[in-house]
Amino acid sequence: MTANADTFTVAVAGAVRAELSRCQRTISETAVAIGVSRGHLSKLLNGGGAFDTTQLAAIADFLGIPVERIFDSAALSVEAVAS
Repeated sequence: MTANADTFTVAVAGAVRAELSRCQRTISETAVAIGVSRGHLSKLLNGGGAFDTTQLAAIADFLGIPVERIFDSAALSVEAVAS
């Protein structure tokens, strides 16, 4: 994985954490909603792996937001770090 891919993976995790906070959803209830363990979701949210597209779509659906919001937020974060 390249540095850019790692950076974007971490940015996506941050964007998901921010959306969970905005929507006042816990890690536990989100994990149940998307069908993963709490530990696995926690690992992903801390940048210990990459979300797959199915997981991101399920999170967006659970939060009632478009998945593009997560990607847009992550892209803005990467741009801010780069500048």
